[in-house]
Amino acid sequence: MNKNYKINKTPKSFDGGNNNKNSNHFDDSCPVKKENSSSSINKNVYEIPIPELQDAFSEITEILDKKLRSISLSSEYKNSIQERIEELALLMKSIPSNDLESPRSSSESPVEKIDFKPSTYIDNNDTVQNDQAIENDPAIEINPQYADAYNNKGLSLYYLGNNQEAIACYDKAIEINPEYDLAYYNKGIVLSVTGNNQEAIACYDKAIEINPQYADAYNNKGLSLYYLGNNPEAIACYDKAIESNPYFADAYFNKGMSLSALSKFPEAIASFDKAIESNPYFADAYFNKGMSLSALSKFPEAIASFDKAIEIDSDHVKALNGKAWITAFYFPNRLAESLEIIKRALGIDPTDIDILYTYGFILENLGSYQESLSIYRHILKQDPLIPEVWYRCFVSKTKTSDSESSDSAFYLNQAIDLNPEYAELSREDDQKKIAEREVRFSIPFMGI
Repeated sequence: MNKNYKINKTPKSFDGGNNNKNSNHFDDSCPVKKENSSSSINKNVYEIPIPELQDAFSEITEILDKKLRSISLSSEYKNSIQERIEELALLMKSIPSNDLESPRSSSESPVEKIDFKPSTYIDNNDTVQNDQAIENDPAIEINPQYADAYNNKGLSLYYLGNNQEAIACYDKAIEINPEYDLAYYNKGIVLSVTGNNQEAIACYDKAIEINPQYADAYNNKGLSLYYLGNNPEAIACYDKAIESNPYFADAYFNKGMSLSALSKFPEAIASFDKAIESNPYFADAYFNKGMSLSALSKFPEAIASFDKAIEIDSDHVKALNGKAWITAFYFPNRLAESLEIIKRALGIDPTDIDILYTYGFILENLGSYQESLSIYRHILKQDPLIPEVWYRCFVSKTKTSDSESSDSAFYLNQAIDLNPEYAELSREDDQKKIAEREVRFSIPFMGI
């Protein structure tokens, strides 16, 4: 298909989002399926004699447990987190009961420093909580020089989509504390989200200057460089992130995407394999490994990689589409199988142009020319600037029983207007050649 419909070209940010909204936003296109028991906290071993502290500790561990179940971590990181929780429990046990203040209402509670990265996902409960956080800024009212409170307010504004106000809060936090690496990092994310990648890079550089081992900042600096088309420097940043954190699956994944954009597919495959080694449930890593294998004409291996992505995420439409296309195009005796696969993808997303194109191509090769023509026309209503689809309309129309030369010529002329090569390639003895050329577009490849 046309290069405007590339599948999963954009790497995902450290916060789990895939950064493709107007080519600069983070989104959630890289789902990761986890084992429920992979990172749970053993809360039963901690008993704190003071009821108020026991309740607070239980709430903290419950939140942590929920978060940890949703991500994949190495055993080293799990053990490190467990040790920190034990230290917290011992500290809370050591607090005398007479040192406890009376509980504060939610409107009086100071905003604590949040050491996590912004996420673009917002549910209704988050929106309500962030509205309350912005309206009630007791920490700032009590201490206008409280940098952490400005940082947290910026996070809440970010979640609500108020990016400029969030940047103003981060600037205030930095004004109070010029060595505040987290505020520079968070400001960099907002700048990248709004398409200001050069400014984002400057923020990440400041965060790295303050904290040279800041793996997340190196990773997201790499993403901004990727958006600017500077893949060699992006790869260097991912390498620095991996140097600081050898288990950084997202950095390996993003490096693989940049290598794919440079058509260095064997190296990209090695990088995707490292991402999978760090996170065996990384469905998008399997998918993009399959894309790279396909680019090397290793089609059985590509199908196997797509199958792994689908095994992890049964609704991974890109992997379903990739498998359906390769099965139909390179294994024509498996057209019936490819039809069932693409119908499954259509059931998940009936509007995706790449899926519709694969569906039309399969119908065409099954001899259902009227149906394939209908599908191609439907695609052209969404985007009339895809020459491959106009050409396939021409091919399907010439094979229907009610074909009219004027209609067929119209479709061909449209394809030629968009890509003059179709004038020569439309000749009968070049039909095989044009079909071979189209494979690079039907499953949009990374970096084309």
